[in-house]
Amino acid sequence: PDEELFSELLEHCRLADCAYARTAADAERVLGEIWLGATWEMPVCIPEASLGRPAHFLAVRHPSEAGGGGGRVVLSVRGTKELADVLTDALMDTAPFEGGFAHTGVVRASAALCESYAQMLRAFETKGYEVVVVGHSLGAATAAAVTIQLRRSCGLRHARCACFAPPPTVDAKLAKECAPYLMSVVHDDDFIPRSQVASLLAVYRELLVFDWPPAARQD
Repeated sequence: PDEELFSELLEHCRLADCAYARTAADAERVLGEIWLGATWEMPVCIPEASLGRPAHFLAVRHPSEAGGGGGRVVLSVRGTKELADVLTDALMDTAPFEGGFAHTGVVRASAALCESYAQMLRAFETKGYEVVVVGHSLGAATAAAVTIQLRRSCGLRHARCACFAPPPTVDAKLAKECAPYLMSVVHDDDFIPRSQVASLLAVYRELLVFDWPPAARQD
């Protein structure tokens, strides 16, 4: 395995997990541990979700004067935790998105975040900062859509994304096109990355015809 890639993914995983902090103060404390010794700031931290807008934070790690690394801007999007997130998850039909189709709830979340932060992120990229979007679960799906939208419609050329346990989000064609700048990490047989409408309906049909009594007696 590539040590540098693994180290970077570990940092991105911790940044994605940081979005689950209950308060801005908690998020800042955790971020301080992740970026220990670096000069950084958190201009945005919204720890509560609303419909179509997951909880998230935006943090900036400034370039090191000692040559220890360049500047980086991270948008971290939280996964499902509140009722508003469940309602966003439940919008499972598809909507047109960047030349393809995507989960309607995620499309709305991506549009909301891009409207709020695209201009800021573009300004940082122009100054030479790296733009990274991370997330877990619903946050991973939203992070992927945000990154696609930033690159295709908002003028960012180098934004990239790290997704942890993302549910199916975009159609196959769009997924292949965004593969060069989007990495998904899935643990073994995790259910969420396989929980699309077609697979859930297949499970439902299997349950309808499953012969329960013999299995129950054997158990």
